[in-house]
Amino acid sequence: MKRITVILIMLLLFVSTNNILHSETTKISALQYVGSFGSHIQAYGESVFDVILEKSFNKKTLSKIEPFKPKKEIENEILDQIHKELNDYNLVFGDLFISRFTIDKKNIVAFVLIYGTLEPTIRYYHLQ
Repeated sequence: MKRITVILIMLLLFVSTNNILHSETTKISALQYVGSFGSHIQAYGESVFDVILEKSFNKKTLSKIEPFKPKKEIENEILDQIHKELNDYNLVFGDLFISRFTIDKKNIVAFVLIYGTLEPTIRYYHLQ
């Protein structure tokens, strides 16, 4: 009986330690699924990003948001990361993802919208 108890305790400690180590090394995705905006795309076309902004932020915050264009070398890194993470999803027309970055000490939000041929259309915004 004692031997079984010791084995169970050792097993419990091993599993607990393994879970703790795994949780510390697991990378949290920067890309977060928000929802489907397919009907909005059909209604608003390219201006769907303006509608998404209006629905995502209140008027006070909205006045502090401006479009942002990252430098090409920075954008390439962001696009690589976004494409890698999008591979984990079963993408559907209209799916919206939001990702947050800090670039040149600026808070940047990227709206990643699955559009057209399921290729992402990305708009960057600077949150002041």
